[in-house]
Amino acid sequence: MSELTEKIAYLRGLAEGMKLDKETNEGKLISEIIDVLGDMGADVDSLFDIADDLEESVADLEEAYDEIEEELFDEYEDEDDDEDDIFVINCPSCGVEVALDDDILSGDAIICPNCEEEIEIEFDCDCDEECSCCDSDCE
Repeated sequence: MSELTEKIAYLRGLAEGMKLDKETNEGKLISEIIDVLGDMGADVDSLFDIADDLEESVADLEEAYDEIEEELFDEYEDEDDDEDDIFVINCPSCGVEVALDDDILSGDAIICPNCEEEIEIEFDCDCDEECSCCDSDCE
């Protein structure tokens, strides 16, 4: 029982204890006001129950959403891990765009598929020690 319902019950008991005459205009009015307050208290209690149910439903939906989001993004991240980064450069000899991936870049020589000239690539590195980005001792 909510605090509001308890207060309305107290008012009802108070009115009954005062032995209000329900035949007088004032008695009728007070009796009707207390009845309306009782109806309002019951409606408010019902709304609180509905709000509690909705809060529970929203929490369940948030949990389900989080599970779906985690599953989707984990799957998406797995797909991203499988894809290689593609780099596009222009061949200095013929000017044709050449797409390179990590596998090609880790090889010994890069040959232009158009003019078959070797393409030299310089990597700039800002590291202060040996690193994996350029496989050299950066200093």
